[in-house]
Amino acid sequence: MAVGTIAAASLLIGNTISTVADHETEPALYLHLIFTTTFITGVFQTCLGFFRLGILVDFFSHSTITGFMGGTAVILILQQLKGIFGMKHFATKTNAVAVIKGIFTNRHEIRWETAVLGIIFLVFLQFTRHLVGHLDKGLNPISIQYLNFDSRYLSAVMRAGLITGVLSLAEGIAIGRSFSVTDNTPHDGNKEMIAFGLMNLFGSFTSCYLTSGPFSKTAVNYNAGCKTAMANVVGLGLLRGLLYTARPAACKLGKLPDSGLYRDVEQYSNASTVPGVLIILVGSPVYFSNSTYLKERILRYIQSEQSSSGDTVEHIILDFTGVTSIDTTAIEGLLETSKILERKGIKMSLVNPRLEVMEKLIASKFVEHIGKEAFYLNLDDAVLASQYSLRTSKTNNNEDTV
Repeated sequence: MAVGTIAAASLLIGNTISTVADHETEPALYLHLIFTTTFITGVFQTCLGFFRLGILVDFFSHSTITGFMGGTAVILILQQLKGIFGMKHFATKTNAVAVIKGIFTNRHEIRWETAVLGIIFLVFLQFTRHLVGHLDKGLNPISIQYLNFDSRYLSAVMRAGLITGVLSLAEGIAIGRSFSVTDNTPHDGNKEMIAFGLMNLFGSFTSCYLTSGPFSKTAVNYNAGCKTAMANVVGLGLLRGLLYTARPAACKLGKLPDSGLYRDVEQYSNASTVPGVLIILVGSPVYFSNSTYLKERILRYIQSEQSSSGDTVEHIILDFTGVTSIDTTAIEGLLETSKILERKGIKMSLVNPRLEVMEKLIASKFVEHIGKEAFYLNLDDAVLASQYSLRTSKTNNNEDTV
């Protein structure tokens, strides 16, 4: 299950706290009361969990869950009509009758321009759902000193905290239960109550807002195949993407007997290699961020091959089948690698570069530097050419010795 804010609870908190503090004239007080509401909610939810009141989940029937989520969706949609229609005056209540009445009463304020623009953005968001805005760096500031239990505001804070506590539990646990039924997995309402409670309790100490298990984010995680709570850590996903980009997949290849296929020698122990010839598969795009790593990786492969087998590497074959794109910095790094190998007496060959990659290699004069004869359509041709070059080299050395 994903964790995050839920719109229904936000509407309820906003309406309740607004009765004692205005967010425009008293923004600091309004914010402090929000933190206090989150604290009250956390204490309430934790107590429910410790007293093992998870049995309440059994009273959430499927029809109740469906009606709750459907009603919440209708309320949220109706609240967005003010912005879509560009209206300055709107209903002060959230029920459907009040909203429709407010729209009808102030229908002269409706602007077709904002309505068209709103529809365009709705369509746009349907096709681009993974948008992330600006995120300030650093940890949230400590807010425990801002919790406000003044008697003038305590009634509204308690009311908001308890009601939103039940509401957020209802949505979070109901959603968890619905997905557990779908996957036929066990569901413990008590543990979820304690988890939500402690999360909000300590979150109120660090400037965090009321958190629960939102349906939309949970559905996205479920459809994406997420299995653990680590899916909620955005930074890890970003780190994984950066590591994939900065560390392109590469492996040493060998030929499988009686098949003609070349596979990773670590995965297939029976794959055979040719003495003096090193075949490396590059399995991802090569960019400025990973070109240096690729060069170092190739040199380490050579050093490892020569130290383990005792054979001198004279030919290195790079399988570019998996390289879908390459930039100018990576081409320069590849050219530098070629020059280093030349000084070591090692010839470099490329196998099956894609059309886009080949066009850039030609435009950058890389092909002219290493020669057209260094490019091959498949690995067999490249290996045969390397073996022929090795035999010719040995023959010439023997003749020179004689």
